[in-house]
Amino acid sequence: MNKKIFTLSFLLFAFVAAQAQSFFTKVDESRISLRNTDSRTVVPVKYEVFNLNVEGVKSYLNQAPMEFGSKKGIMLEIPTPDGGLKWYEVYESPVMQEGISARYPSIKSYKAYAKDGSSDMRFSLSENGFYAAINTTNGEVYIDPYSEDDIRDYIVYYTRDHKSDIYDKIQMCGVEHEGRPEVYEGPSMHNRTDIVNLRVFRLAMACTGEWGK
Repeated sequence: MNKKIFTLSFLLFAFVAAQAQSFFTKVDESRISLRNTDSRTVVPVKYEVFNLNVEGVKSYLNQAPMEFGSKKGIMLEIPTPDGGLKWYEVYESPVMQEGISARYPSIKSYKAYAKDGSSDMRFSLSENGFYAAINTTNGEVYIDPYSEDDIRDYIVYYTRDHKSDIYDKIQMCGVEHEGRPEVYEGPSMHNRTDIVNLRVFRLAMACTGEWGK
């Protein structure tokens, strides 16, 4: 009897492991070498560095069900600013119109929820790499490529740790920026029981080539 229980437990563990995947690996930054033409535009005062198996995660994300459907999302480990990894349930969540999306099939966007209910995130994956914005109870987290030409190495950091002066001497549009709270004060994803109506808007956005990249 005990043998049967052990065998069943092992098979269940193997099945769960097969459904969940990890493609990020923590790396030593000193092993990353920049090319002569490469540059870093985002350098926070504090961050962690991870390597991403790009081909593997692209293939795996093809299994992600559409958001608001009846299927459960797929499990994926996402790096954290403290150097760890956290499990998220991932759904494909398109933000482009169907016609535009068909023209650019390599650009995909996703919505994900932390397994422990502490955070939620949106991320995109394209030929330009993996980009993520994560709302956590400790503040907003970004995941960006380590450098402009590197889509395999990534930095993970709290937005409060990135103090950019790139726009200090540039006259902006005149809109006053009052900032936003660093701490995410919303309820746990798993505790939301109210019904929310989904509203879809069409947006036309103009920007420079550098920003659009």
